[in-house]
Amino acid sequence: MLNDYFYHIAEIASEKSGLNVKFIYAQMAHESNNFTSELCVDYHNLSGLTQVEDNGLPQPDGQYFYMAFDTYEDYGNYFGSYLKYYYEDGIAEATTIQEYAEALKRGCYYGDTVENYVNNMTLYYNDAFGDE
Repeated sequence: MLNDYFYHIAEIASEKSGLNVKFIYAQMAHESNNFTSELCVDYHNLSGLTQVEDNGLPQPDGQYFYMAFDTYEDYGNYFGSYLKYYYEDGIAEATTIQEYAEALKRGCYYGDTVENYVNNMTLYYNDAFGDE
């Protein structure tokens, strides 16, 4: 089911990045376990974004630290700008979830398999928007 509030956050990121709002929403839902993860709820970080500077939120499987945002809107603005880094990997040309996830993988955004990332994004996409 579509979460209207988080769809609005995806719209903020989409306006900044020029990318498909529904793909961004599905990505955020996947990364945040449908907006229920501790990182999402406590730190307004919907996609596991990290930073080098120690802020007391160590990434368990890496050398970085999870970013904390004051508001979800702050996250949306930051994430929209951040996604532009993946233009060179083809994200702006993505017309399917598969192409979107492959562009993120080429840019080393995530360590998971493309298949798993696509499957989970698709699950949340279909839950929110039907089988469009």
